[in-house]
Formats: sequence, structure tokens, C-alpha cells
Amino acid sequence: MKDKKNINTNHSNEYLTFKFGKETFAIKITSIKEVINYTKITKVPRLAEHLKGIINLRGNIISIIDVRIKLGIKIMEENLDTCIIITEIQDKDEIIQTGIPADSVQEVLYLSKNQINSSPRVGIKINKDYLKGIGLKNDTPVLILDIEKIIADDNQSENNLY
Repeated sequence: MKDKKNINTNHSNEYLTFKFGKETFAIKITSIKEVINYTKITKVPRLAEHLKGIINLRGNIISIIDVRIKLGIKIMEENLDTCIIITEIQDKDEIIQTGIPADSVQEVLYLSKNQINSSPRVGIKINKDYLKGIGLKNDTPVLILDIEKIIADDNQSENNLY
């Protein structure tokens, strides 16, 4: 990945696909603000294990959530394709921006509602609480994350600390 890309659109059936290891995941494109090159993450004391720290993005402090840990997926080492997906969601009365490290970003994928199946109750070895469903791209499963739930859960946990 050479340059950051602003990919926020209003296309509700489009998903940004990316890799955690060999698995393909997706987030609804309307929740994505941009994708940036991987940058140094500043550690903050006393954070939960999956909260990796913060970055300064053009004067905005962005919390970095390692979703792999929340899903129970093995963490990979950073490489040239590693990037940070900046998400932006509405939670109650505030807009929350977070960064999600990904091993690589793949493409924007169109999935209609009938192409998305609910998550199976058995057989998947990741935390299903954070999955909206499973889509298929050329017979390859694409696990669709419920990024709003992931971020809202973290935001609620942070509010309970004070």
C-alpha cells in the first residue's frame, strides 16, 4: 500500500474486505473513513489486551483496537501490506473513530442481503458475537464484522472505568 485512501461512500451494500492471516473479513464501507499505512502505535498504560494504544492522525487521537484478539485469532507480525483501517461510527450521541490493524486490504465487495448468511452456531473457531454474517466471494467465505458492536462494547467498557 503506497498511499492512504479515502473510501467513505454511501453505498450500503458495499464492504471493504481485508485479511487477518489467511481469513478474509469485511466491514460495511459506510463505517470506513479511510485506510492508512501502518504507523507507530503509542502504548497507553492499563489498557485491555486488545486495545493496542493510540495514534495521532492529523491532530486527532485515534484508539487502536486489535480485533484479532477480540475474535480469538492469532496475531501476525507487521509487514509491507499491514495497514490501519480507520472506522467511524455513531454511538449514542457521539461519533467514534477507531483504528483496526489489518494484515492487508483486499477490495471493495458488493454483497446483496441474499448473499449474506447468518453465522453458523457451530464450526467457526472465532468469537461469533462480533459477526454480522458470512458472505461468499467466488466460493470463498467472507466474515462480515459487526464493527458497531465491537466499538460500542469497547466504548461502554471505557466509560465504566471512570
